[in-house]
Amino acid sequence: MNVILVVSDTLRYDCVSYHRVDPYRWDIRNRPRTPHIDRFAERALVFDRAYTGSFPTIPMRTDMITGKLTFPYRGWTPLPEDEAILAEELTNAGYVSMLICDTPHLVRDGHRFDRGFSAWHWNRGQEGDRAITDDVPVVPPCDAAKQRLPERHLRCHLKWRTVHWQCEEDTFVAKTMRDACRWLERNYTHPNFFLWVDAFDPHEPWDPPLHYVDMYDPGYEGQVVDHPRYDYQSFLRPEELRHCRALYAGEVTLVDT
Repeated sequence: MNVILVVSDTLRYDCVSYHRVDPYRWDIRNRPRTPHIDRFAERALVFDRAYTGSFPTIPMRTDMITGKLTFPYRGWTPLPEDEAILAEELTNAGYVSMLICDTPHLVRDGHRFDRGFSAWHWNRGQEGDRAITDDVPVVPPCDAAKQRLPERHLRCHLKWRTVHWQCEEDTFVAKTMRDACRWLERNYTHPNFFLWVDAFDPHEPWDPPLHYVDMYDPGYEGQVVDHPRYDYQSFLRPEELRHCRALYAGEVTLVDT
C-alpha cells in the first residue's frame, strides 16, 4: 500500500469551498475558491469532524507524526530522538519514505522532522529562512508598524522573492508540489512508499501572484499588509483589512491550483 500525506499550513476549514461554510466575516462573493480540492473531496472520504490537538506549526506536526497530544506538555520543541514516529516505523517496515517540504521549521534549527525518512528535500526561502544574502534593493510593502517581524521579512522573504521569483511556477507551493510529482514519476514502482508533502502556504506572508489577488480585490492601490502583526485588527484601515483577506484568499487558490 502507498501513502501520500499532503499538509497545507494554516488552511482554514471554512475557506475550502467544498465545505460550504460561510467564512467568518467574509463577503460571500469573495470567499476563497478551491475547485481542485473540491473535486478531490467529491471522490474521497472526508473526515469533517477531525480536530487538531495542537495549534502551532511544530506541535501540530508532532501530534501527527507521533500520534500523541503535544501542546499541553511540550510546546514548540524539536522532535525527541526517543519518540516513536510514523516515518521511522514505516521505513523499518520496508517502505521507501520521502519528505518534500518548504515549511522551514521542520528541518531548520534542529527540529529533525527528517528523522526516519529514507530521504528528504527542503525548498528554501519561506518566511524567516536565512537562505540569502544577495545585495539587492527590496521595497517594503507597507508601514513596518503593521507588519510582523518587518526587518526579518525584508532581509529574508522579500529578498528571496526578488531574486528567485519570475513567474507562478517559482512560488514555494508550486515548486514543492512539482517536486512531489517528479518524485512520484521516479518512485511509483516501489512496492510500498510513504510520501509526505508539506507546504507552508497559505501561511503568511501572503504574496501569491497578482492575478490570484485580483480575483478577490481587483484594482486595490493601498498598502499591502502581507504579513500583519498578530494583534487586533484595529491597526488596519477597512480597505487594508479587506485586502488582507484577498491576499489570503488568493494564497488559498494558489495552493489549490
